[in-house]
Amino acid sequence: MRLTFIKIRVRKSVGAFDLLSYVVTFTSAELWLYYGILDHDVAIFIVNAFGVVLEALYITMYMYYATSDIRASTVKKLAVSVVIILLTILLTLITTHSFYRVDVVGWTCTALSVLVSVSPVFDIVRVVKTCDVQYMSIWLSFALALNGAAWTAYGVTEDNDSVVIPNGFGCPLGVIQILIYVGVRIVNFIRFADFI
Repeated sequence: MRLTFIKIRVRKSVGAFDLLSYVVTFTSAELWLYYGILDHDVAIFIVNAFGVVLEALYITMYMYYATSDIRASTVKKLAVSVVIILLTILLTLITTHSFYRVDVVGWTCTALSVLVSVSPVFDIVRVVKTCDVQYMSIWLSFALALNGAAWTAYGVTEDNDSVVIPNGFGCPLGVIQILIYVGVRIVNFIRFADFI
């Protein structure tokens, strides 16, 4: 992630880089933060508070270097994110009994976390079509795999399906992304070697 944004800063342009996975991650972290508050889970709260701040910094930097067209598109994505967050909070506070609120928010977070794990698949499709890893972050894929493994272990020890299920998807998807990244790099290296 960080390397991608260093490239953006150096080039002073976002190029064809899409922020969707970061907006989805921001939304997910916000909702997990809410879940951590409801469930009185300090670990989930602290990790996701850090995630919200980090994603907000990435989104801010992206917006700074984006063209006006891309910025307008990103604002729409962020608006959808904010609406999802606010609706989830308001609807669960108004319509859900406090006893069930943690479960409802937990399953909402589970669904969104699965989307976070799947959102880099769009980057993978582009990588496979173009045979170019420029817009795929190996570090994001590595972080997804490691994060998925760690949170799956945590969810198992805490007997929390809302944590186990999405991270059970995230870990193998992260590994698959790493394998595709490495495979494309090897194919490109072989092509370059044949060219010489």
